[in-house]
Amino acid sequence: MLEARELNVAYGGVQAVVDLSLRIEPGRITALLGPNGAGKTSVLRAISGLMPHGGSVAVDGVVVSDPEVLRSLGVIHVPQGRGLFRRLTVAQNLALGAYGRPAAEVRRAIADVENRFEHLARWKSRPVGSLSGGEQVIVTIGRLLVGNPRFALLDELSLGLAPVAVDRLYDEILALRDQGVGILLVEQYPARALAVADEVVALERGSLSWSGIPAELGGAEQIMKDYLGARR
Repeated sequence: MLEARELNVAYGGVQAVVDLSLRIEPGRITALLGPNGAGKTSVLRAISGLMPHGGSVAVDGVVVSDPEVLRSLGVIHVPQGRGLFRRLTVAQNLALGAYGRPAAEVRRAIADVENRFEHLARWKSRPVGSLSGGEQVIVTIGRLLVGNPRFALLDELSLGLAPVAVDRLYDEILALRDQGVGILLVEQYPARALAVADEVVALERGSLSWSGIPAELGGAEQIMKDYLGARR
């Protein structure tokens, strides 16, 4: 289990996250939702060790703060914009997903991913920037899998994608869940996240507004009305 306890994040004198606790369980999707500026990205960056914070982050009960250690324990953060290096090739981007591991292990991981996504082998010498948004999603998921995730922190991966590419992305998110990966999902389209979420954590100005199972409050439409101020 990946657990954040009483997280606090501040930028100068502005408190971005206030005493937030949440947990991500294997094989379950937790949707982290809220309006722009609610602190969602700050939460993901704090959990992955990329941002100074108060409180603690624990993997299987052991407190960890070093981002490299968190990554080695399978906590993989995919940032806004998908974090791909546009000038590097697909093969180079995939290899970065297993950075620091033995070369033979990296080759095996990439081969496994190319077997799963046959397009990746054909694209391996192409710069990522030459691919469409939907194609870049496949590279993003491939690189995530090369990292051997136990917990995936996904920050608005659907941003800028066509609807058909969003559908493909969510197919892969559900496949990750079914493989036992615990997922913390930040999404610009709350209805999409709520449709797949096992649990919802709603933020307002960095503080917990509500958390629980969507059905407890009448489903997606009611949550968006009461806690997110939207009917998307």
